[in-house]
Parts: sequence; structure tokens; C-alpha cells
Amino acid sequence: MDVFRAAFETAAHGMALVSLDGAWLEVNNAICDLLGYSRVELSGLTFQDVTHPDDLESDLELLRSTLLGERQSYQLEKRYIRKDGAVVWILLSVALIRDEGGLPQFFVSQILDLTERRRAEEQLRHAQKMEAVGQLTGGIAHDFNNLLTVVIGNLEMLERGPSVADGEASPRRVGAALEAARRGARLTGRLLAFARKQPLDPKPVDVNDLATGLGPLLARTVGEGVDLRYDLQAGLWHTVADPVQLENALLNLVINARDATQGRGAVLGLRTRNRRVYRPSSEPAERGVPPGEYVVATVSDNGTGMSAEVVRRASEPFFTTKGAGRGTGLGLSMVAGFVEQSGGHLTIQSATGRGTEVRIYLPRCSAQVARDDDPTLVAPAPAAGRGVGERILLVEDDRSIRTMSAEFLRGLGYEVIEAQDGRDALACQRRSSEPFDLLLTDVSMPGGINGRELGDQMRMREPDIPILLCSGHAEASLIERSSLPRSCGFLAKPYSLSELATGVHQALSSSNRKNEQ
Repeated sequence: MDVFRAAFETAAHGMALVSLDGAWLEVNNAICDLLGYSRVELSGLTFQDVTHPDDLESDLELLRSTLLGERQSYQLEKRYIRKDGAVVWILLSVALIRDEGGLPQFFVSQILDLTERRRAEEQLRHAQKMEAVGQLTGGIAHDFNNLLTVVIGNLEMLERGPSVADGEASPRRVGAALEAARRGARLTGRLLAFARKQPLDPKPVDVNDLATGLGPLLARTVGEGVDLRYDLQAGLWHTVADPVQLENALLNLVINARDATQGRGAVLGLRTRNRRVYRPSSEPAERGVPPGEYVVATVSDNGTGMSAEVVRRASEPFFTTKGAGRGTGLGLSMVAGFVEQSGGHLTIQSATGRGTEVRIYLPRCSAQVARDDDPTLVAPAPAAGRGVGERILLVEDDRSIRTMSAEFLRGLGYEVIEAQDGRDALACQRRSSEPFDLLLTDVSMPGGINGRELGDQMRMREPDIPILLCSGHAEASLIERSSLPRSCGFLAKPYSLSELATGVHQALSSSNRKNEQ
């Protein structure tokens, strides 16, 4: 017995005997050092007294199941609160000791201090995060520098004026600069998708109809020599998602699958299924998917597959195994961002040499999908028209954007009053002898008043004024269109002049003032 006592006292990790109700019966020096209590102090406490409140219930549940004979022992990571208030992470191993008759007597606990390990893991996570940030910023800089080179070069040649030999090139140069700018806008949209902050327009979707409609485009995309097979379940449930973004997601997955097959003999699959998940699963194809009812869209290939490390990093921005110039590495991260933002889940199942299967889980929706061929359910989109002197208060802190937008809108026949921030806009409203027909405002502005707050304050004097909010940040409060105030639209930056004209026309058309005139 002296040998066991010596081992108990001198063990490098904590050891204790604990009563059935949780009181400390015996503790060794390591536990006292870990918790900052003396043996006498601990003898008047229970393990419940020093367990972090958020971890107590899981510990007690395991203890109860052990007492009921459902298990002989258990192990879990949990937190203790030291005498000085500091929190320490520990690995707790508990075994129940019974007497000769099988009756429970006490628990033997072994406690391993995880503080240093946790600190090292946090440092590693931070290092990985900084590596990802570096990779992200480097990729953005590379792609945007390429786009800006095209824009700057073509605009500089236009600035010099046409030469005798190059007099017909102006439209081509303008077109090249515009295309580069549009590519920059698409890149920004993909970054916002990765960041889970893109503005979405969710609506009921029949994924089978969407996939069928994509068929011709997918066939052209994968090219000859690739066998694209559809397996669409009849009676598929509906889901709620942004159909344009869902199309982009499926297109990205099919392109990735095609690239992974590296040539002829490739077989790609696009499958849809209804799926009920009853309990969390550790299977790769369903790992991390909580219980619920889902519409599942699966894209598979018979390509080279991915190692476990590549699968782990596949959704990181700008991470790609493709050669230089063959991909930005934003495709899968954009898909993952869109799916998560839509309340769904994305899983990847792959192995080297065995192909890849990517599943998109989207929550089931019971609402019926409005069919395109039902004229009672499809409202025509209003076309952008010209103004007839409507007064627009344009609030934009970027002078270049403000000047360009004001000049364009005046050319359409609107009266435009410019303001550089929220305070300036409120001053304009106070000075104005006539009401405004529209507030067109950026969301993020200096001066302490953002676009939504400005709209609220202006409506105190003009309750019916329609509002058109603009933003390139897609703040969380604007992601869901349903969260916007009444008579309030949203225009995502960067916007084209035609999109600006359409947005203004729709905002004015929806206002009560316009309808009452």
C-alpha cells in the first residue's frame, strides 16, 4: 500500500479519489498546484465547485451514465477554475470503483493539464490564419494588378489621343478597359462569397429544373470527350437559395471536376437527392451536417482525387493545385461561402487516385416554386426610364463616384442635390423648401451616420421618402433583402450606369408619392 501511496503522491499529473456526490476525498500535490488550493481547502469542495459552468452538465451526464452501468469509465476535455479565477483546460479520465458486491464506492480521477498544449495549438492556428491571410492578400494583389494594368494601359492610350494609324482603336480600348473592370467586379463578388457577406436574393428553387436548365452550358463547358451524367431524383424537395449563385456554384464544381479528370475518358456526375439526417455523422460525405431535411446536389468525378491535406485546405481562398494561370483558387471557397451563407453545408469526399465527390446540402423548403410559365406569378421587371425632374438627394463620400453618378442622373432628366455624408445630407433636407423624391445613399460613410441611420432620420420629416442604399461591403444587416426597411432598395457596388438607372427607376416607381400623382 505504501508503494501505491507514493505513486499517488508523486505522480506528475493530478490524481484524486472523489465521492459519488462529487466531494474530493483524496488529492495529490499535482492537483493542488493546478488549482491553487491546499488539500484542506479542497477537502471542503466538490469537483462541481471548480468546474467551469459551461462544462458541468456534460461532465455530470457522463458521471450519471457511469453510475447506471452504461459505461465503466469516461474521458473528456473540460475547464477548471483556479482559486485565483484563472481558467485551465484539462483532460479528465474517470473510472468507477465498485465493492465486491458490485455497489459503487467512489471515483478515481486522473487529470492532465492541457494549458500548454492548448496554448501551442492556438499559436499554430494563429500562424495558419496569418499564412492564409498572406495567401489571400497576395492572390488579390496579383489578380487586381493584372486587371488594373489592362485598365490603366488602355486609358493612357485614350488620353494620348488617336494616332493616324490607330484612329479606329478607341472603341476597342474602351471595351478592353470595361471588360477588365467587370472582371474586377466579379472577383470582388467571389471574395464576398468566400467571406459569407455577399448580398443574396434567396427564393424557392427546384434544383432539378435549375440543373436541367444548366445542361447546355455545362455541356459546352466540359467539352468533347467528357461524359456528363445526370441522376436527378423525381419528386425532389424545394429549397430556398439564390438561383444565380447556386448556378455559379454548380458550374464551378463541374469545372473543377473536369479539370481533375485531365482528358478523355472522364466521367462526371451531377446527382440530386432528398436526404433526412437524423443524427450527426462522422462519415466524410456527411461530416458536420446537423440533423434536418436537405436537398443534396452532388458533383462527382473519376479524376485524380485529392490527399487528405488537400481536402482539408480545398476551401481556402487562392489555394489551388492547378498550374500557374489555370485558376485563381477562389472557385471552391466561393461555393463554400455561398452554401454556408444559405444555411447549408458542403462536404468533400476524396482520395488520391479515386476521384472526388462534393456535396451541397441545402435546407428543405416546403414552399411551392413559382413556375416561369405561370403568368400570374411572374411580374415583369420595370425598365429603366428617363426622369421628369424628380428630386434626388445623392449622398456619397467618394467624390469621383458622386460626381459621375450625379452627372449621369442629371443627363436622364433628374434633379440631383449632392451631399458628402449624413450630416451634410440632413442639412440639405433642412434647407430644402421642397421634399425629395428619393434618397440615394451609400451605407458606410464617415461622420458618425451611416446610410440606414440617415434614412431613418430623414423619414422623421419625410415619412414616405423612398430610399436606395448602395454598398460595396455588403454589411451583415443588408445581406438578407427581407431585413431592409419599407420602400428601401439595395444596389451593390460596383454598379454599372444601367444598373444605377434601373435601381433609381424602380425605387421611384415603388414610392407612394409617385403612385399618388
